Amino acid sequence: MEDSDILAILRQYRHDLMNHLQIIQGYATLGQVDKVKQKIDEYVKELNKERKLVNLNAPSFALWLIQFNGIHTNIQLTYDIHIDYANLESIDVPLTNQCDRVMALVKKHIEQNVFYEGTLTVMLTAADDLECRIAFQGHFTCPERLENHLQTIQAPFPLQQIDVDESSMSCVLTIPKHKR
Repeated sequence: MEDSDILAILRQYRHDLMNHLQIIQGYATLGQVDKVKQKIDEYVKELNKERKLVNLNAPSFALWLIQFNGIHTNIQLTYDIHIDYANLESIDVPLTNQCDRVMALVKKHIEQNVFYEGTLTVMLTAADDLECRIAFQGHFTCPERLENHLQTIQAPFPLQQIDVDESSMSCVLTIPKHKR
């Protein structure tokens, strides 16, 4: 990662923080204490989500997710991490590359003037494997072809539970415990 990339991330992060603080300051100025508390609670929840992401010890994956919404204009991705701490350093780059492959295929099957909302969920299964679920809502062109393309992604971790129709898509990436 270049210095300019890091600076761009910091610039965006500062911009987002200033937006949150200005909203809180506006409510405080108006004496709307309930709204101030609500906005602070929302921001604390957001920071806790980010803490869980960083505590995966997968810097490439974390940066990929943090930058995602700034890079894509009609695709927004939220994330839910259901793990407090993990050491995913050994699979960081392959995990990031696999998610990037999924997104490259998804982008080939969407319309540029349609907005798409997605969620990426990371959790541990009952067998203690890592599960990464990617789901999107929006209109997909040629859903059968997208599903076929997603099924071709095998290495290093095959996609499972691929479901695609005209208005949604989801897939699951499972990484066995012994590969971490």
